[in-house]
Amino acid sequence: MIAGLLENSQSLIATSSTFLETNPPVPVACKIPMSQMAPSQSLQAALSSVQEAFVKRNPQSNQAHKEACRYFPGGNTRSVLYTTPFPLSFQSGHGSTLTSVDGDTYTDFLGEYSAGIFGHSNPQIAEALAGVLSRGWNFGGVNSHEAILARKVCERFNLEMVRFTNSGTEANMMALAAALAFSARNHPGRPEPKSIVVFSNAYHGSTLSFPNTLVDEIRRGHDVSHLTPNLPHNFLIAPWNNPAETAELLATRPRGSIAAILVEPLQGAGGCRPASAHFLKTLRALADQKSALLIVDEVMTSRLATRGLAQEWALRPDLITLGKWIGGV
Repeated sequence: MIAGLLENSQSLIATSSTFLETNPPVPVACKIPMSQMAPSQSLQAALSSVQEAFVKRNPQSNQAHKEACRYFPGGNTRSVLYTTPFPLSFQSGHGSTLTSVDGDTYTDFLGEYSAGIFGHSNPQIAEALAGVLSRGWNFGGVNSHEAILARKVCERFNLEMVRFTNSGTEANMMALAAALAFSARNHPGRPEPKSIVVFSNAYHGSTLSFPNTLVDEIRRGHDVSHLTPNLPHNFLIAPWNNPAETAELLATRPRGSIAAILVEPLQGAGGCRPASAHFLKTLRALADQKSALLIVDEVMTSRLATRGLAQEWALRPDLITLGKWIGGV
């Protein structure tokens, strides 16, 4: 069965990964001939000069960050938005243009990590939202909109059913919970914790992140519970895009001992690296052999093909997770 889990988040957070439209003067440190200083010293001098200029140019963003630090750990609720010495703070966005609280305009090349690809303050989206807001939408009961959206998503991605969540992270959490419950029901004679196969450098949300630095510590046998906010599942970390080593890793695992294989068809945070067709087909075969569900995380990639990358590449997942551009505004 192919089921879908959809992110329906409506984040209005602007991105700080943008480019200044005006051209500030080149700092003096950037003009120092490399021959007069060691490369590391020259680079540090240039960075220090640029940082000082940034602080001087953005006093309101600096103050906004200091105020936010009184209430948020690190001054924000999304760590990826932090930049040293403080992130820019934005007050408005229109189309591809953002305006900071310091009055500077920026061109947004990030698109809210693919959640905001329709542009800021898109007039069609704003008009649709205004109509909904005028009638109310959070009734503590079903409404007339959710089934319409569910039907459109099912038709677009050739799904049987969907379940809405608030974020891509939650969609992946729900998919794993469903897989664990499914495995426990179908293999009741195996009381030990079921494994979940993930891959090095994978990112499936803030509580499902497996950077290589973390993976290296795990392979050394170190306890990493204090280094990550990851969910306490029994993760089995396989090498990314390596079908032979992944198959070898799972070879001795009994049927029914693995609940799910969770994979991105193209790693986002891991460097925008596409998986090979052979790798993905191997995962499908391994999932069938081990009686595990194959979960394809298309939170970031579903927009890259009409029915998502998985079906574009003729992959048949059991569950897919969607999000970003579908629910973002």
